[in-house]
This record gives sequence, C-alpha cells and structure tokens, in this order.
Amino acid sequence: MGVTVEQRDAERVVVVDGDLACPATLVQLHATLSQVGILDVMPVVVDLSATTGTSPGILRVLSRTSRLMSRRGINFQIVLPELVRS
Repeated sequence: MGVTVEQRDAERVVVVDGDLACPATLVQLHATLSQVGILDVMPVVVDLSATTGTSPGILRVLSRTSRLMSRRGINFQIVLPELVRS
C-alpha cells in the first residue's frame, strides 16, 4: 500500500496503490494531495488504477480536492480502475 508522486511530462501523477477502505490510505492521500496542490499550477492526475475497495472518505477527499484545484485553475483528473469483465 502506498501513495507516491511521479512527474510525467507536464503533470504530476499521484499514484495510489492499495485498499481504499484502509484509513492509512486516506491519510496518505490527503497529505499528498495537500502538498501537491500548493506547489504550482501544474496539472494533477490521481491514478487509482492499482487500488481495491472504496470508502466515502476517499470520495470526499477527491471531491474537495477537485473543487479546490478548479478554483485555482489547475487541471485535475482521476484515473479509475478498469472494470474486470468475465
């Protein structure tokens, strides 16, 4: 489990790997987004493609961050896990 920040081209990518229902993931994601959001106006992508589970707390953090970034004029995107089809 972990939350890391990668620089890809002209954007910062916050990569979340682990269970979104785990409180530690929420704490790490919140702290990371707080740091990334104050750096500059570089676009930010949150990559959730390697995650499992879900949590109302994660959804609140992403929603608040999206509104904040929008007010600051920063492009903010979320990459969700692909659905597994049988």
